[in-house]
Amino acid sequence: MKTHGWSRRYAVGALVLGCLLAFSPSVARADRKDELRARFAQRLPQLRALKSAGKVGETTKGLVEAVNPADASDPAIKSLVDDENADRQALFAIIAKEQGTDIATVAERAARRNYERAQPGDYLKTASGEWKRK
Repeated sequence: MKTHGWSRRYAVGALVLGCLLAFSPSVARADRKDELRARFAQRLPQLRALKSAGKVGETTKGLVEAVNPADASDPAIKSLVDDENADRQALFAIIAKEQGTDIATVAERAARRNYERAQPGDYLKTASGEWKRK
């Protein structure tokens, strides 16, 4: 009888462990997405100010970039752009995995959405590499 109890506990334990392993990647992705979104929200006021000042714009790759090469060397702008782009690329990778597509497709969708949501006067980089104001 004790053997039956242990085998039953073993089976239940294995089932619980299997469920945890099966769901932990999606939980980890959800946590990571929440973490990334919180960082985006934290940077948004600075990013918005740089966009309004014409120092940073959106690219066709779904990333941000300094409009003027001189601004790209400013440590504060460079740091903000680098952090924003690293987090965007991480989010693109998570979404691509969830949707079974490639990162470039997710980035292109994000770029289109960012272009649509851009404020009047914001800089948008064309596919040919030219900056245009919205």
